Amino acid sequence: MTIKDILEDFSRKEELHRQKMQEDEAKTRQKIERRIQDISQCFEAVILPAVYSVENDLQQAGYWYKITIGQFSAPESLESGVREVIFHFYPERTQNPVYTQKALDSAYKASIGATGDYRKLTFSIFFPRRLPPVIEKEEINRAVSDINQPVVDAFLEKFIKGAIDVYQSDRVLL
Repeated sequence: MTIKDILEDFSRKEELHRQKMQEDEAKTRQKIERRIQDISQCFEAVILPAVYSVENDLQQAGYWYKITIGQFSAPESLESGVREVIFHFYPERTQNPVYTQKALDSAYKASIGATGDYRKLTFSIFFPRRLPPVIEKEEINRAVSDINQPVVDAFLEKFIKGAIDVYQSDRVLL
């Protein structure tokens, strides 16, 4: 085998390797785009209607809350879609809610968001407590295919009930 044959063989193998890497990259990109679409569809069909239902109930009762919806920054081939919902709630009635950072920090927070690999959604609850000053956190991950209306309703119910329980236990009697 001559040097020329060795170099040509090496070039051919390098070209094949480069093509395989490009094909693998394209397949991975398609998988991720499909996962992102599945997540967005789950948010739009299951999660957001449940959140809006709770929002409506809180609004009618006059309670302080704030909902923030995060979206994917869409590459050229994707439309933008929902990737997370953050729900701040504080069980006090208010006519003119103030959404300062201090108010948001002391509010109870629930979030539903995509994991880094877009395979699952993370359901998190954060309860800042005054006495003693700590933040209780509960977090579970669920596959997108496992998320349905009863799962989301149970999570939101647990969040609202938990917030009320923490709020009542943090009260100081004078």
